[in-house]
Amino acid sequence: MELFNFNGVVSLLIASIELVLILNLLLVSEKNHTNRLALALLFLLFAYQLLEFLICYTGTTSNTPVYLALTVITFLPPLGLYFINDFYQLHFKGEKLLFLPAVLFSVYYLLNIGETELVKCTAIYAAYKYPAEFLYGIFYYLPIWAVFVILPWQYVKIKDNNTKKRLTLILTIGWYLTFTPTFIVLYISDTYRFAVESILCKQAFILALTLAYFIINNRERKKISDENVATFKTAEAK
Repeated sequence: MELFNFNGVVSLLIASIELVLILNLLLVSEKNHTNRLALALLFLLFAYQLLEFLICYTGTTSNTPVYLALTVITFLPPLGLYFINDFYQLHFKGEKLLFLPAVLFSVYYLLNIGETELVKCTAIYAAYKYPAEFLYGIFYYLPIWAVFVILPWQYVKIKDNNTKKRLTLILTIGWYLTFTPTFIVLYISDTYRFAVESILCKQAFILALTLAYFIINNRERKKISDENVATFKTAEAK
């Protein structure tokens, strides 16, 4: 390992900031279910950045840390969709099956751990090679695209809850700014195809800041207050 090795340095910087965010949010945020899911998302983002830094900085040839990094990012999209569904109360029977593809891919990659390889490391991103890449991509991006649809739909739908509408706008901006630039780059060129998950997680620093804002402002007591105001206005109109 080189003394002055800059591989993974951006991952270390982002991981450090995300860890500070998590520790502060644990102290100041309201402990409700939706906030816990948002914190879990933040933790997965932090865990991936830390793993990527360790992989790239140490220059390891072991398949195990690569597998762990892939497992972490595999659970990010379904957890993101599950978090969004929870915030808008879009519950449905068997909704936890959203995580089934992530579980199956994690098991599959564990059984084929020798085929999960690090292709390249730079200061900014890491590139991986793994089996069933096309099929993995389908199940990876489906939850992301679902949230692309749900957020603007909910923003239009919300009428009387100003706090929820504002948080929805923030989440929409954060989600679109996180994923849209990478999707555009990949559409134009597939040069970074093997590094797409790593690049998306760098872009997801925007999402991390968005989630931090959400967690601080998402308070159940405030929701109840807004609902009472809306109920009062409805009754007054009658």
